[in-house]
Amino acid sequence: MTLSRMHLGMLGVASIFTGMISPVVRSGLSVFPFPLTDMQIYAYLILLILAIICVLLAVRSWSWTRVAGLITIVLIGYLFIVSWSGEVRTSSGLLAPSLSWGWLFLASGVGLLIASMFGDEIISEGPSLGDHWLGWLGSISILALTGVIMAISYIPGTERSRSHVLENMFGTGSSETRSGLTRSMAFSSIEKMAFDRASDQVSFFAASGTQMVSFPSGQIYDRLPYTTTTIGNTRYTVSANGIVSKDSDTIMGKAILPQDMSRAILMLSGSEIISLSRAGIRPINGEYTSIEDIIATREGEHSIWRSRNPDGYRIYRDGESITMPYHEISHISASSDGRSVMALIGESDGVRYIIKNDVKIEQIAPGYIEGTLRMNGTESLYAVERDGMIELIHNGTILDRKFDEIREVYLDTDGGGYAYFGRPLGESSYCIYTRYRGNLCGLTGYMNPRQAPDSSIVYAAMVDGAWGIYRNTSPIIRNTGYMSREDISRDYVFFDITNPSYYLFIRGSDTGYRLYKKGAWIDGTYKDVGLDVSFGYDYKIIMSIQDSTGWRLIEF
Repeated sequence: MTLSRMHLGMLGVASIFTGMISPVVRSGLSVFPFPLTDMQIYAYLILLILAIICVLLAVRSWSWTRVAGLITIVLIGYLFIVSWSGEVRTSSGLLAPSLSWGWLFLASGVGLLIASMFGDEIISEGPSLGDHWLGWLGSISILALTGVIMAISYIPGTERSRSHVLENMFGTGSSETRSGLTRSMAFSSIEKMAFDRASDQVSFFAASGTQMVSFPSGQIYDRLPYTTTTIGNTRYTVSANGIVSKDSDTIMGKAILPQDMSRAILMLSGSEIISLSRAGIRPINGEYTSIEDIIATREGEHSIWRSRNPDGYRIYRDGESITMPYHEISHISASSDGRSVMALIGESDGVRYIIKNDVKIEQIAPGYIEGTLRMNGTESLYAVERDGMIELIHNGTILDRKFDEIREVYLDTDGGGYAYFGRPLGESSYCIYTRYRGNLCGLTGYMNPRQAPDSSIVYAAMVDGAWGIYRNTSPIIRNTGYMSREDISRDYVFFDITNPSYYLFIRGSDTGYRLYKKGAWIDGTYKDVGLDVSFGYDYKIIMSIQDSTGWRLIEF
């Protein structure tokens, strides 16, 4: 029989698209940060049809060979590069050391396409009629299979029927699953819920009479702990009265103003001051009247704080003073490596300055709006109000825009990038402005902007009457289907910060709260919802809700 170049081309296109929608082939490019299964079904079909037409033109019509061949190469090359640059992860979300089956389909598809455009007809003995129908049926079958896989991956609300997390924790006797939603047993309250994606483990505190029970450890506390963290195999807990304990019963000492225990805290163990962080436990020498505003570098290698001493305020790094005494120090920040430290200091005459490594680099301008200052150890950004207008000052330079209102202000952890939301003079809608990624105006409303990897801001916004998910100024999903209403005072939105195309809207009203996940309403209306919402690697969502029987964890 004869296997024509057209058949090879169609098989190649089908193979490539099948590889693209494999569950572990993900895009790592910032332009395409979400799995390719999140393409709209219409865009997917148009792209598929376009690729098939180009292949057919390239192999059947000599007058269009060059044009169609070029389009095909660009199209397939673009799709292949996007997929090839992605991360390959296991079902638990960890990086896989080996290739997934998706890469095999991608490689096979590219090979078949090359053969279809440059190879000769492959002839073997057999009936010509069978050749014709077998080629077409095989191609149609593979395309149909590809479409089915794509449709199952895309359909909103399509979920597995069993729970990974809650049923493993509580068992089937203490949890129930209906329509893809699993509910835990009821508690009178649920506090400090956290979810570890790598281990698929949820932890929280629940009220039991007058005491608090920690899950899954089962430890009992007289009152809700301030915070907890696990370093290595050791669990540290700071209680509400500041006592620090190691595991369940070893008392380590008194915490001194812990700010973020998952990064670093300072505590008093006997007469010794030590630093506890993910980098380990280190002694800190010296005597301090007070220790305040404790921060840690991103790698957890250094602890930095301000201390009030008899001669004034000083900044310390790992126990060593790195500044002269000042009348006031109200804000400190550090670069990720801890080498550059910035602070907002005040003199006795009321004048304030920004210092970097104990050198005054900028005087704060009159009209400074409290709470808007952002620093990262090397850059500064803040807002001032004067003459009835609001302006932003970046590293001492006034930016060339004026506003009636400034809201969220963001500065890169490292580098000079920034972003902020504001309402320009005389306008009723908002804009987002970025230093390197352009601007986007016409935001009738927006919710929950968050800093994300790759120097970006992810948020939900209503543009042209439709709620979408945006990264900086570009839409990830232009229209989520969420209701277009401007009163969002009781609404919330959450998304997987590493994959914002998976999102959850919470609609609040006088009758309760409803959940809208990735284009579909979840059954049920709840009296209240917890705002500790977590996303798993397999796109499950875990959160707490209150129904008529009490507070429960739900997974869907």
